Amino acid sequence: MWNIDQLKAIQASGRSVMVSASAGAGKTTVLVERLIQICTRKDNPIDLDRIIAMTFTDAAAAEMKKRLSVSLSEQLQKEDSDKNRIQKQLVLLSTAQISTIHSFCLSIIKKYYDVINLNPKMIENNLDDATVSNLKSKAFKEAFLEYSKSNDTLELTNNFSTSIFNLDSLEKSVLNIVNEANSSFNADIWYETTLSNYKIIKTIEEVNDNVKSSFFNSIIHEISILKDYCDKLIDQFEQENSNDFKADYLNKGKATFIKRQSILIDCLIALKNQQYQDFTDMFIKLKDTKFSKNAKLSEIFVLIYDAYKKHYDSLNKTPYLSESLLVETNNLLYPLIKQLLDIAKLTSANFKNLKKEICGFDFDDMEHFAYDILTSNNNMIANQIKEEYDEIYVDEFQDTNDIQNEIVNLISRNNVFRVGDVKQSIYRFRKAKPQIMRGIMNDESYERISLKHNYRSQEYIVDFTNFVFERLMNVNNFSDTYTEIDHVHTGSDKQKIRKGNLIKFYSLPDIKDFGES
Repeated sequence: MWNIDQLKAIQASGRSVMVSASAGAGKTTVLVERLIQICTRKDNPIDLDRIIAMTFTDAAAAEMKKRLSVSLSEQLQKEDSDKNRIQKQLVLLSTAQISTIHSFCLSIIKKYYDVINLNPKMIENNLDDATVSNLKSKAFKEAFLEYSKSNDTLELTNNFSTSIFNLDSLEKSVLNIVNEANSSFNADIWYETTLSNYKIIKTIEEVNDNVKSSFFNSIIHEISILKDYCDKLIDQFEQENSNDFKADYLNKGKATFIKRQSILIDCLIALKNQQYQDFTDMFIKLKDTKFSKNAKLSEIFVLIYDAYKKHYDSLNKTPYLSESLLVETNNLLYPLIKQLLDIAKLTSANFKNLKKEICGFDFDDMEHFAYDILTSNNNMIANQIKEEYDEIYVDEFQDTNDIQNEIVNLISRNNVFRVGDVKQSIYRFRKAKPQIMRGIMNDESYERISLKHNYRSQEYIVDFTNFVFERLMNVNNFSDTYTEIDHVHTGSDKQKIRKGNLIKFYSLPDIKDFGES
């Protein structure tokens, strides 16, 4: 019934486990079977009230409880089963800590709110999205008015709108900054660190290392795209019909792009070594290579060449080739960044005060209040909870953020079973960091298991998925890669049936236009 990897996941013990499970790999079935075996085994069983299982949605938590109930009921019907133990688990299941991480955080807050002097009335007033949105908007407007009384914000507002009376774009940016800061462990440190990334400089070498790295990586990405077009054009010269052109036209054209390819390779080497002047010196040499497009060139050649030309022209219009302009831009940014951060800090403080006035709290507060409780008094509550649970499960781990992961770490004792799939991470807007999962997958102190067999889809779908993600994720400076451990395979022969090429692309119009039509 189970393949080798699924059995490993079900039976793993003795240390924390990281399971990478793609779609159709039987992840939920494996999770339920592991829980069933752990709570009903003869040797050292663990009762369900000593297990935490965190899911990403209430629906997923309800589904897991339902499956556990069905499976336990089936076990109860077996003649050789320990009926007393199974009946006990069925009773415990109704109150078992199987919930979303926010529900778990809320349970901590309700039990230990006095540890951080929270008003108990606040806990009962979980603000809805509309109220939160209105309070944030009010907090921003009050912060901006207060800040503008003693600071000239005209240049800042001009960067966000042509009208000083329209602050919508500025408000959106400030609230995004507030959300980013609040997703960290310490917002004050986040603001301080962010501002330190910007400073008045005289040369590009003085730029903060983090900013400099991002800067060079962004150019590497753009130059790599240009080189990719160049590579394709060199190959395409071989596909053109030489009878359509005058002698040596194709050879000379190919030679031109081989020279451009060489220049771009030197550009990339300079950029990877963060040698800015060498890069600019090399890039300028592209202007010295001439090529005239011929009307007889194939349609595919023209498409690639036009894309190359468009990308090259756009790069020429950027400030990449002028160090003085880059330095000037950086120095102009510093006071604007400082004002943005100052207004964001004021907005955040106002938002907290507004919530206090109506004695309410929002979705994000759950994680922060729980974290504050767990870390207060030298982690006293965290150490207490550690002893209350023998196993911790985290589903959809690819969508975990920093503070959620730290909450799990605070209450664990090398007994966490994490499951996820990095390529299915879709909650970046909630500060999800699939890099956390990837880091654990590369950590040898964990037992790492890959459920790499898909039992749901036909082989051509599985192959196509591998093909797409190989190309989407394995690009320069992408935050992750699609490696052998991520590759998916079919789990049964019946999935190998092919009926021709069944993959089709449909190009949708612009989302706005599509919605209007």
